[in-house]
Amino acid sequence: MLTLRGYQEEAIARLRSNYQQGVRSQLLVSPTGSGKTVMFTAMTQSAMKRNKRIWICAHRVELLDQIGDTLGAFDVPFGEISPRAPATKHAVQVASVFSLVKRLDTMEAPDLIVFDEAHHCKANTWRRIFEKAANARFLGVTATPELPGGQGLADLFDVMVLGPTPAELIRQGSLSRYELFRPPSNLNLKGLVKRGGDWAIKDLDERVRGSTIMGDALSHYQTHCPDKRALAFCVSVKHAEEVAKAFRDGGIAATSIDGTTAPEIRKQAVKDLASGELKVLTSCDLISEGFDCPAVEAAFLLRPTASLALYLQQCGRTLRVNEGKDRTLIFDHAGNSHKHGLPDDDRDWSLDGYAAKRAKQDTVAIRTCKSCYAIFRAPMIACPYCHTVMPVKDRQLDIQAGMLAKVDPEQARVEAKQARRQQGSTKTMEQLIALGRQRGYAHPQAWAYHVYTARKGR
Repeated sequence: MLTLRGYQEEAIARLRSNYQQGVRSQLLVSPTGSGKTVMFTAMTQSAMKRNKRIWICAHRVELLDQIGDTLGAFDVPFGEISPRAPATKHAVQVASVFSLVKRLDTMEAPDLIVFDEAHHCKANTWRRIFEKAANARFLGVTATPELPGGQGLADLFDVMVLGPTPAELIRQGSLSRYELFRPPSNLNLKGLVKRGGDWAIKDLDERVRGSTIMGDALSHYQTHCPDKRALAFCVSVKHAEEVAKAFRDGGIAATSIDGTTAPEIRKQAVKDLASGELKVLTSCDLISEGFDCPAVEAAFLLRPTASLALYLQQCGRTLRVNEGKDRTLIFDHAGNSHKHGLPDDDRDWSLDGYAAKRAKQDTVAIRTCKSCYAIFRAPMIACPYCHTVMPVKDRQLDIQAGMLAKVDPEQARVEAKQARRQQGSTKTMEQLIALGRQRGYAHPQAWAYHVYTARKGR
């Protein structure tokens, strides 16, 4: 039997209280690594003891296995609804969403349905389960309660219950400390179109694989984390294969997996990564969520994304604590942290969606010290840490191609807050244009127009 942590007991108590007060559909939001599976398994065990029927729904075989392992740790007998399992009469069923919808007409309606990775629930397949079991209670669980485009889940869930923040879990030792390295500027994504809230994969793949600002993942691995176990998040299957080959050519044990990889091979790759026999595992979407390997010590973010949810899911894969692991290293070659902030920033989640409602904010321009790799505000000429004087050069993205600089989280938060306050103090287009020029933006007039019109639309 697993022992619940204090914050897990508190979240469960709030969920139960809401159900008792008549709430039917709830969304539990808690960071990756906080033990969401443990929380809904504890609730499943309690409901089973009261002769209730429960479905636990997930969309990947790895998630079904993780849920099954946790149910076993709680001594909860269960059946499985999937292509690989025969039908059983258990009160608790762990169900593949895609298999369940095919059997809905033959299944006895449950009392409680749990949706793992509930940010997928707006998809038509998931919605059919909501519609078919309209009298059941619903519990969605996720670390990122929004779609890639920032849309919330208010049409499916009535109440959001918030667990601890990532920063709180890091402070108490329930998540790993981290160090973040990123390029001094964003990758140029001008001209790329979006589909489904994120950049179109085909165009993005071409831009990323032909870029010089992305940096060399292999050289950063060899410099900063040799012999450590790492994940590399890529744009496409082909990109993932190329990255894995680059590591192998450099003498690093690496492999790539994708949706066509046989489940047993995927499972063995994770085991080899955990044991250290494999050092680097690359993929595009397969390891971005529902991937559980606490032994991972580093992440290479090689895919630019407009989705806050995807960025946080990727970072979260590496923040689980593990024996002998004192920190996690995150190499943000894609510059996603420029757009979305740090992994443990406080975010005002709501059922209406976080990314959709927040104002677009530009962080202050920064410099990278070539001696100690510290990040500091661009107007400063000398590094405030090692006092190296920085030469003044034209603003060209590829001047520092391949270089990632270590980020001081507190400094980055202070700088972002100062930038927001500075931008908020401007009242006219002229003031905004002047601010854009002060920050060194390439097109201050266009930036000022965008900010000014966005204000008028609020």
